[in-house]
Order: sequence, then C-alpha cells, then structure tokens
Amino acid sequence: MKLLLTGIMVVVGGLVLTEPLSAEVVHFDDHDSIYDTDSTYRNVDRDIITGYSDNTFRPNETIIRGQVANMLYRALDLEASHQENPFVDLSADSEYYEAAVALHEAGIFVGQDGGTRFSAGEPISRQQMASVLNRAFELRDCVNGGLTYAYGCNTEGSLADLDEASDVHQPNIEAIFHTNVSFLGVGPGQHFRPTESLSRSQLSMFLDRAIINENYTVSGIEMATSGATVDEAITFP
Repeated sequence: MKLLLTGIMVVVGGLVLTEPLSAEVVHFDDHDSIYDTDSTYRNVDRDIITGYSDNTFRPNETIIRGQVANMLYRALDLEASHQENPFVDLSADSEYYEAAVALHEAGIFVGQDGGTRFSAGEPISRQQMASVLNRAFELRDCVNGGLTYAYGCNTEGSLADLDEASDVHQPNIEAIFHTNVSFLGVGPGQHFRPTESLSRSQLSMFLDRAIINENYTVSGIEMATSGATVDEAITFP
C-alpha cells in the first residue's frame, strides 16, 4: 500500500498548495473523527487516495479540483493524453497536467469559461462533483432507468434543495442521490447542499461507492454481473 512521503509545494494562480506524496501508513492518526473510514482505506489500497507525511488524512480539509482530477485519473486507470492542452491556466509541468488533460479528453472534466480554464487550485462544489462522477462512472438515475446497483435504488427519497443547483448539474445530482453514491437517507426533504465545497472524506466516500457500483471487487464486497451483495459490516452514514 502506497502513501505520501513528503509534500510538494505547487503554485497555481498565485495560490500555494501542498500536494501529498507517498509513505507506508497503516492507520491515519486523525481518521477516527469521521463516520466512514472503510471507504478511505479501500481507496488507499487501490492507490487512488493518499495521506500526508505527518500520518494524517485531513478528512475535513476542502479538496481542490486538481486533487480530484488526480484521484479520478488513478481510479479510472487512464493513460496520459497526447492532445493539445486546452487550458490556458495549466502549465505542462503542473502536478495536475496529465490528469486534467486526459480527463478533459474523456469528457469528464469540461473546464470553466467555455472549457478554457481548469482552475486547479479552486475547491470543487458538491454539484460539480456529482457531474464529474456521473460522467466518469455513468451511474444514471435508477428510479427512471430500472437499473440495479450495489447500494440499491433510493426510490422514496427526494431532494428539497435540488432547485438550488445549476440546471446542468441537476440530473447528475439525482443520479448519484438515487443510486446512494451520496447517501443522505430515505424520504422527502433531503438536502444535498449543491453549492457547498467538498471535503476529502466526502469525495473518498462518493468515489468508493461509485467504484463499487461499477462492478469492482473489494474486500468484504462481492459483485456479480447482475445484482450485488454488500457485506453487512458496510454501513451508510
């Protein structure tokens, strides 16, 4: 299992970022403070998510777009893209360059300002995360599509604040909500908080559930071609 050895200082648009590197870690010192540690450790085992050199995961830290791109790049096992860099704010020596350009080519990260800016150092909102995950894993809305996913289909839930999201993101929010990738509970009046920034632990949980829904095999969870069984030890927050 690989984790971070030291930190790299990266400057993006004048903002200094600390990008984690790899170290052998069995347990994150600060990870018991959140309600789902299993998702993070599964993503660590997949070499998707890493911790920091002080043996912390920093679960409540806001995650930035560049870090999300790097995680998805590893999760999807994409190859480095050879297309021309579409982003005016991303240099070829950036820590996020290969991931950002490959994800753009795959139609997962479309960029801002007409696709001209990647904005690597900016936080990613929950509604943006929903669209990125749905493009990456094609979750679709199981309520209308009749599909079966590992975590079931939330046919009774509804979102009270869906209209606060941009129109382009609303179908993707509904898809990850109904497939329980962003499990909020069952019943009317759930709040997705579309404009809020995403934390490292939230992304880890959403990403783990999306991967499981895509028929991956993970310790404690057995997937089948049609349907799936989820270990009873796996709980939803």
